Amino acid sequence: GAHANSEIVYNIEGKNYQRFEAMVGVNAIKDRDTSSVNFMVYADGVKVYESGVQKVNSPAKRVSVDLTGVKVLKLVSDN
Repeated sequence: GAHANSEIVYNIEGKNYQRFEAMVGVNAIKDRDTSSVNFMVYADGVKVYESGVQKVNSPAKRVSVDLTGVKVLKLVSDN
């Protein structure tokens, strides 16, 4: 898990990973039902996924990104 605003960067060069898969969504936090987050995935600096704005009541979204040949994977959550 991570809090918005955050960036997590992985150097995956030479690891031979094929895919990044995840479910993204907003945890229900007491007294924070107005929270919203946008999730993004970058492969070698190119945005390859964006969830759009998600709120506490939004269903989780599936992320599936091809990592063939990717050297740097960056996960971003932004409010």
